[in-house]
Amino acid sequence: MEFSKSGRLLFSSYSNNTIKLWDILSEEKVGEFGGQQHQDVVRSISLSEDGSTLISSGKDGLVSLWQQ
Repeated sequence: MEFSKSGRLLFSSYSNNTIKLWDILSEEKVGEFGGQQHQDVVRSISLSEDGSTLISSGKDGLVSLWQQ
């Protein structure tokens, strides 16, 4: 899991190769990434300091960049 700098957004990884974005205040899913980038479980995610890039790594050995 990874929180945005403001703490309002939460990025979470799942065993179905996806990353979901949640709005903590509204308790709603506001986005979803993945599917094709990883062929196996997403093991870790990290958000850049400025919040513009999310990096994910999977059990498949792949590293993916997600940019705004």
